[in-house]
Amino acid sequence: MASSISISAPNSLILISGGNGSVPNRFEEGKAVAATPTMIAVGTLSEFDGPTRITLVRGRAAIGELRELFDGNLQELKGKLVVQTCEGAVILSGQFDYPQARIQVFSNDQSEPDDIVIIYS
Repeated sequence: MASSISISAPNSLILISGGNGSVPNRFEEGKAVAATPTMIAVGTLSEFDGPTRITLVRGRAAIGELRELFDGNLQELKGKLVVQTCEGAVILSGQFDYPQARIQVFSNDQSEPDDIVIIYS
């Protein structure tokens, strides 16, 4: 099942984690994603340019024309996966029974996407 929201994220950034973790402090130039073992940071469309649609899916999803930004594991989930703003507001969440998950992030732009799909399994 998928859940989705359109948001102009503060600081044009969303965080994916188990509710806590160490925030990535460095993005590669031209890349919209950075990760630590416990948190993934994803840049969005500039908050002043409009909303970004963010979709969270457990399992599989049709991604259409979107490109993969990230494919890796996320640790310390403690029964949940959350997508939140950098201010700590949870915007999407899902239950997960394992302490680690495979996370794939897809978007329609490598540096300033306005459509992001997060798949966890």
